[in-house]
Amino acid sequence: MKFLSCIAAFAFVDLSVAQKVVKHNFDILRGSSFEKAQKYQTPQFVKRDDDEYEFFINNMETYYQMNISVGTPGQDMAVLLDTGSSDLWLYDSAAKYCSKLATSTSSVATASTDLLYGATPSDFINPKFDNCGGIGGFDSDKSSTFHRNKTEFLIKYGDNTTAEGYWGRDLVTIGDTKISNLTFAVAAFTNSTPVFGIGLPGAETTFGEYFIASENYTYENLPAKMATEGLINTPAYSLFLNDVDEDVGSVLFGGVDHSKYSGNLTTVKVVDWDGGLQVTVSEIDIQKGDKVAAFAQGKYLALLDSGTTLTYLPNELYETFQEFTNATWDDNIEQYYYDCDEIADTTISFDFTGAKIEVPLKSFTFKQFGKCVSGIQRYDYDDVTYFILGDNFLRNAYVVYDLENLEISLAQAKYNGGKEDVEEITKKGVPSAVKAKYYSDTYIIGEHDVTDATSLLYHSATPVVSATTTSSNSKATGTASSSSASSSSKGSASSNSLSSSLLVSVFGLLSMLSFA
Repeated sequence: MKFLSCIAAFAFVDLSVAQKVVKHNFDILRGSSFEKAQKYQTPQFVKRDDDEYEFFINNMETYYQMNISVGTPGQDMAVLLDTGSSDLWLYDSAAKYCSKLATSTSSVATASTDLLYGATPSDFINPKFDNCGGIGGFDSDKSSTFHRNKTEFLIKYGDNTTAEGYWGRDLVTIGDTKISNLTFAVAAFTNSTPVFGIGLPGAETTFGEYFIASENYTYENLPAKMATEGLINTPAYSLFLNDVDEDVGSVLFGGVDHSKYSGNLTTVKVVDWDGGLQVTVSEIDIQKGDKVAAFAQGKYLALLDSGTTLTYLPNELYETFQEFTNATWDDNIEQYYYDCDEIADTTISFDFTGAKIEVPLKSFTFKQFGKCVSGIQRYDYDDVTYFILGDNFLRNAYVVYDLENLEISLAQAKYNGGKEDVEEITKKGVPSAVKAKYYSDTYIIGEHDVTDATSLLYHSATPVVSATTTSSNSKATGTASSSSASSSSKGSASSNSLSSSLLVSVFGLLSMLSFA
């Protein structure tokens, strides 16, 4: 999903031992647009004419840019790596509309690569832009190996950016790695950044609501195609975003690097809902010094999304989180902020049915005007209650996405881990990973109730927020195959989405007063 925010230029790295593993390092860049992003940038406020300040996510976005070559002879392209969507699409070199984000339609609440289904071509926004901003447009007429399949391509993301064009197949080269006949789209009308989605087949737009049910299909996207071509054993990859001050991260297709994490690599189930890479969050704790209290307990859906810069909480939790972490509202910038010194010893602990990741509260902030502004935002689409855990969460975790077995393995990220220790991932799963203690106790679509939600008490802290969730007629089909087995497409504004109500415990609130 492209909750847009940082660029990364991928460089092919040859592994010293011949393995079925393909590694790419990428530069992490930030900027006001894909083509203007640079290293070492941070989110910024923009001054209005009335001397007040506004904050827009799209004014300082983070991109993980993958440099690829497409066609024969090769044409150089730059695309945004995204675990939250599943399609590769490029600019058409003949596009009338191209390049920059539609900032007039984006906002803090909607800067996202979360896919929106149910839109029609008439909903698409086609502002006039420059000539692809130097990112590169694909000229299919100049490639001798391109095959057009005459199927229309339509996609709309959660930040109202869109793309429209046609589908085809061609040779795609990433570093020295060649993938023949890879399916991708060419967009003639767009106000978005080209995206290289590497998620589940069920999130592909060919399986979305733009197609009638009888015509829906999935295809082999990059991870699946790499497995079919024998470049990797199974459609799986590891993502390491590195520390916030670093400018290089890595993605490892088909492998895991044990030097990039500490503790156990713990495996959890992917929640099979609408084709997305969601997992179950069972508890969130807030720790200040030696004091711990449970902020949220139950079963919540959480999307792990490298295409999203910040972290988003559902409405019901957003205000409570800011209150419990002693955030202060600033009317000028219309954001919550902290005294930077006061949050130095505060940590947020996320429990994914037994896999735990700790994130310093400072990682969820960025400095501006001497303040630590909150990087936790509100996710306020109707009827959508899941978390979106973006880059400011993911940089604290080492994450392995096993698309074959519908599993995700997590561990605490280790920066400066020394010499690489790379091992192949096989169809049996991720090497050295252990199953989470409550591996099977996941969010179940249509069967979730308050008893289940409040029964997962992993430690003795007094619960502050419990979850009561209901569901109606949600789709739950999926695929654990690298081929084109069916799975339901992911929609952040679907009529099938979950609804939730949150109960605040008075006793839990009182227990938090000792934090102040």
